[in-house]
Amino acid sequence: MKGIGMKRFSGISVAVAMIAAATLAGCPPVVTEDNQSQNFAAGAAKTNLEGKQLYFQPDGSISFYSRTVTDGITAFGVPTAGQAIVDFSVADPFVLNLAAGSEVLYYGQSFSTLYIGSDGTVSFGVPGSGNASVTDHFSSKQISLLPVDAADASETGTVSWQVFTDSVVVTFDAVDGSSFQAEFFISGAMDEDIAITYPTINATAGGVVGLSNGQLAGSNAAQIAAFLSAFGTGSDLGTTNTGS
Repeated sequence: MKGIGMKRFSGISVAVAMIAAATLAGCPPVVTEDNQSQNFAAGAAKTNLEGKQLYFQPDGSISFYSRTVTDGITAFGVPTAGQAIVDFSVADPFVLNLAAGSEVLYYGQSFSTLYIGSDGTVSFGVPGSGNASVTDHFSSKQISLLPVDAADASETGTVSWQVFTDSVVVTFDAVDGSSFQAEFFISGAMDEDIAITYPTINATAGGVVGLSNGQLAGSNAAQIAAFLSAFGTGSDLGTTNTGS
């Protein structure tokens, strides 16, 4: 069973507190490394992610989460029947307000509002910065599930959501030829865990996929350049990554 104290006072929590203090003091934030995102070339997302579930669990490491990968995924973890359909012509991103007791924990912080973007992102607390580039991805607290365009008028796929007693689910079903689903667990021993399943991915799909804690928010040009030069050497989302 995961302990509350371990989550709240891990080394990464201290680092986040130091970043916040530095930002308030007017100093540039310290940019921490990342091992839970990858920028896929066109077509590489299918090769590396299709048929897999990425399961993220807080572990107190520098990247906060460990990742366990399961192969052989052919369907969503949660059926789409009964899920509410998102209409991006009304609002993009779609605002999902969660009732008390259904808040989602992300990088140790509790959020009662999620923003579901037509570009295949879910952000926390405030609208995200999108997934058009690695810099955009890491500039806000968000998950880049897979770059798509669900707001395209010709799109026949659906985006939906549902809140259960133990999880919040967001599903992109057959959007741009790709199907993927995020489950945010909100109770019991799995509280704060995240599962992302990829039953089907378009043959040409690529771009940024993974978790962001907003590491580049407020960073200067030199810090961004240093971060980007090191990015990509520590993560392979298609494989298990524990103890990072």
